[in-house]
Amino acid sequence: LDNLHSLLAALWLQPWEDDSNPLPDPTLCFLALFLMKDDGVFLQPTAVTPVLAKITRMIYLTIVRQMYKLKEAGAFPNLRLALDSLTPYIFESSGLSTLEVLRYHQNFATTLATQTKGLPRIVWHRSFENDFTTLMYAGQIVSMENLKALFSALERKAIKIWEEEVLLGIEERVDIGVPKDSFTNTSKGYSFLSNTDNHFHRYQKCLGRRFLQDPVLMKKFYSIDPITGVATLNAAACHKWLSSLARLEAIQMALAEMRGGGPIRLAEMASTVVCNIETRTRNLYAYGPHILLVCQYNKTTHNHQKDAIIPHALSAFDADMLVQIHALARPFAQFLVAALYPDEPHLARQYCEMLFMDCLQPFDPATISQLMGNESKIIFGWAMTIACYRHIAIAFKNALKIVILFDPDEGPEPDQYTDVQALQGGHSLGTERRIYGLSAELLHGVSDDTVHLYIRSSRDWQQSFEVVPAGTLVPYRKASMNWFQTLVKNGTVKLTPRHLPGADDSRTISELYQIVHRSIAQKEQSHKATMDELARIWVKLEEVQAQVAQSHRHVPPPPPTKIPTFEPPLAVVPYQSTPAPAASHPVVSQSHLHPSLLPSPSATPPELQGLTPSAMPHDRVVGSHPVPSVLLPSDMLHSVQRLYGTGANWSDRGQRDATEALLKLEKDVFVILRTGGGKTAVAVLPSLVEESITVIVIPFVSLLEDWVRRLTEWNIVFEVYTQETSPSLGCSGAKIILVSSDRARLGQWKQDLARLDATRPVARIIFDEAHVWFMDLKFREQAMSLPSTLRQFPTQFVLISATIPPALEEVMSKDFAMSASTTIRNHPHRPELKYIIIRNMAGIPGMIAHFKSHLDNMKTSRPWSNRDRWIIFVTTYLDGYEVAKSLGVEFYHSHNPEYPLTHQERKAIYERWSSGGMPGMVATTAVSVGTDYSHVRLTAHFNPPFDMTSLVQQTSRAGRDGAPADCLVLCPIWTRPRTHTGEDEIRGITALKELLEIPPNSPPPCVRGAIGRAMEGVEIACIDLDSRWQPCSGCDPGWVLGFMEYHLLL
Repeated sequence: LDNLHSLLAALWLQPWEDDSNPLPDPTLCFLALFLMKDDGVFLQPTAVTPVLAKITRMIYLTIVRQMYKLKEAGAFPNLRLALDSLTPYIFESSGLSTLEVLRYHQNFATTLATQTKGLPRIVWHRSFENDFTTLMYAGQIVSMENLKALFSALERKAIKIWEEEVLLGIEERVDIGVPKDSFTNTSKGYSFLSNTDNHFHRYQKCLGRRFLQDPVLMKKFYSIDPITGVATLNAAACHKWLSSLARLEAIQMALAEMRGGGPIRLAEMASTVVCNIETRTRNLYAYGPHILLVCQYNKTTHNHQKDAIIPHALSAFDADMLVQIHALARPFAQFLVAALYPDEPHLARQYCEMLFMDCLQPFDPATISQLMGNESKIIFGWAMTIACYRHIAIAFKNALKIVILFDPDEGPEPDQYTDVQALQGGHSLGTERRIYGLSAELLHGVSDDTVHLYIRSSRDWQQSFEVVPAGTLVPYRKASMNWFQTLVKNGTVKLTPRHLPGADDSRTISELYQIVHRSIAQKEQSHKATMDELARIWVKLEEVQAQVAQSHRHVPPPPPTKIPTFEPPLAVVPYQSTPAPAASHPVVSQSHLHPSLLPSPSATPPELQGLTPSAMPHDRVVGSHPVPSVLLPSDMLHSVQRLYGTGANWSDRGQRDATEALLKLEKDVFVILRTGGGKTAVAVLPSLVEESITVIVIPFVSLLEDWVRRLTEWNIVFEVYTQETSPSLGCSGAKIILVSSDRARLGQWKQDLARLDATRPVARIIFDEAHVWFMDLKFREQAMSLPSTLRQFPTQFVLISATIPPALEEVMSKDFAMSASTTIRNHPHRPELKYIIIRNMAGIPGMIAHFKSHLDNMKTSRPWSNRDRWIIFVTTYLDGYEVAKSLGVEFYHSHNPEYPLTHQERKAIYERWSSGGMPGMVATTAVSVGTDYSHVRLTAHFNPPFDMTSLVQQTSRAGRDGAPADCLVLCPIWTRPRTHTGEDEIRGITALKELLEIPPNSPPPCVRGAIGRAMEGVEIACIDLDSRWQPCSGCDPGWVLGFMEYHLLL
């Protein structure tokens, strides 16, 4: 190997054809001779590129090996410097390296190959008779009847080998039925054959038992010593049985290749696996009654840097036979191979994992190609290998497509269908039209990657050759081609219209043209009627627009003035330069800190330049109703003061930008403002200046009651949608309609809302506390599974919450069908909150003792009035009742059959707590969302919540009046099992575990930093803020030392 490397390095790691070396480059000289055929003609560009690619890769490998040799010889201290010394032979700079010249020729040859249309190999010699069932390939005649005969012959041979040589005459079969399969299960070893919900795993030892319990069959595998009576494996007989199984699997591989739809790349097919393995997922799936062979290779895989998903639905015979092989024969084969080769466990593992196996090794593609050639030669008179079959199959597929081109019942879908058939062949439609099955009748279409189209493509191909199609639930004997007509007659196989007996597949050209002309005439008439109707609608629309414009009298805005600065500033640190994760929506406002923290009070942060509202593309959402001209935020200041009193200002820049985004009605909007950031006002302000209607969908009854209280305090007219108010919806003239989520999912609500929109435009639908649609599993089960269905007419969707991380925002945009939306987001931090995390607490009694001590210390060390309250959050009903009893307060929770609590009882508990009847209360998550009592001085978690979102929501109940408040999190000694699912990342489960569960002797992390990283993707620690921010327990040295002394005393 060293001698070979020295030779290759001498060839490729030195310059050629310069002044010091007049000799020509030996590699180029070799190529000039190697690429010349015997007749003196050079190979075509398509045949040149593979040779150049192989030599280029050899040069790269030589450079890598030389790099390591230089480092080992001590010429360079590290691989990087060794690689730098070889750069003249890698990069295109010197113009002298062999690699550079080869890459130039490779690019040139590739350009010629891709731009050169392949020469026709297909001749439709009977097309003048409108007969596309016979063709000539390279001068050899091939007909569809030939292929039918080939398929039938292979079926008969497979049945014979299976029953006589593999089963050895015994009768045994596994019924497929409709298997259950989990497409998302990627655990090692999983397949629908191993799924315990199916019955296949019960047959693993069935064949072995039948063989070894039968004395005659046992002698075929074991030799018994006549003296000692000891049975030993008969290696020759075992290899013979394994060879028979390999011949059967070779036939099945060939049938799957030819009858699964578009031809599959044999190199990939030979490496397909039946179950998940360590390095990749399986290729065999059960899709209802269909068994799918899913391939992933495409010629553009490397360019796109991702695999494709290309399903092939196996015919009924192939699917049933393949299941029989893997359920019955393969387990016994594993047993034999493990016994014969105990020192080579990978051989038995291959019989467990590989979809197709040759004798003791995976198949070589050339073996299958040779099998196809040998079997086809008997019927065709010449050997049809896989390369020939690809051209022939694609040509027949296109011919069958031409027959139904002008079928008026098909519509535009054949174009999608053409692309699906091409993709099943492992290449694009453009590649197919340039190379494969060339004729003058090629069709153009577009791609539609859907499973049902792939299955239909496979089924149509199978029915064209009278193969019992995929999804037909019959045993392999009745699934053979001999039974096709019988299954059609008894209704087991339902043919598509193009395959029905008597369907006129021999239409003349004149008949086809007549169909085309009739179709065009019908479309012209329909188009004219549509245009007339649109003209009438346009006239009515102009009349409505004039009426609305007359009714809406907008007072001209005052001269532009500078928007007042937001006082007081929250901090004095510079704007964080760490960029936020890329979002899928334009971000209008992402105020990580107060605008006063920016370099200039009126400047836009560098990260936000170009993303101001005025720069956003104007894709209107509400297009069916006229809307008033958009008011500027400065015009809305008097509306803000109407809600909050004279002298009130915007709470921050996010509230202002969110209101502007809602008024513009250009896009759907995410409003992600911290608790206390004025989200309720954002939802209400547009209705004070618009004539249109705002609908607010509210997830919880308690939150609905809070909305009713808030709007009543603001003297704003509103309606609450109930079954009783359904007939009179909108009659009160209210511009705000509140509806609970359980009502909004009903069909009656959609009908009533559509009726209202026909008379008064519904400008937007607002989802309050939108994060619960994903975070609250119980709510998700009761609410509609697809909230996007609420948008039954053009209207703006607005999702409001304080806790929607960027990753969750992307998920929710799909659930709510918000393809182009605007995001207004600010940082989640509040200066008045002090986060305190106590780890390794010894159970609920210890938590109660610590809480009492902390509460007493707060009451003595800072002002505590009669209106101040505390809340303890628990994770279980049992803990809640224990803590409430010990502290002499009440337990607020949702209804549970074991712990019943009616809505009225919950309401009474809350009123007693807020009015001062109780100094505090114990609660579950039922009290976290929408609870805005202003004077909560202390929140405590007895055991942490399940995710970071819940922690932020529940601790945000504290300090809403702006006065200092403590947020106490008491963690037990035990830890929760660590998981790594994508949903855990989105919900913040992983982030919370990293915050709470730290290694021994490690410094505690900053709580604010962890919250910012999870909720916004930007970490702002307490040390980055000034003295007006209460430091958390991880950043307050005095508190940490005091806590240590306290525990030492205990």
